[in-house]
Amino acid sequence: AKFVMRELYENGVWAIFSTLDPRVLQFKPGLLLSRELCEDVLDRLAVAVARAETVVRGRKAS
Repeated sequence: AKFVMRELYENGVWAIFSTLDPRVLQFKPGLLLSRELCEDVLDRLAVAVARAETVVRGRKAS
């Protein structure tokens, strides 16, 4: 979750990993978000996960 958290932040979405389980990512968008904004956040999440995967795979190859 720490890698995804960093990528989300770079992509304009605030999220934080859980201190109880750092594999868990928490983000709490407002309940009254429009459908368009929800879709935008989900798109940004997909980008962040892909970028974080690239970072983690790069570290494992080193």
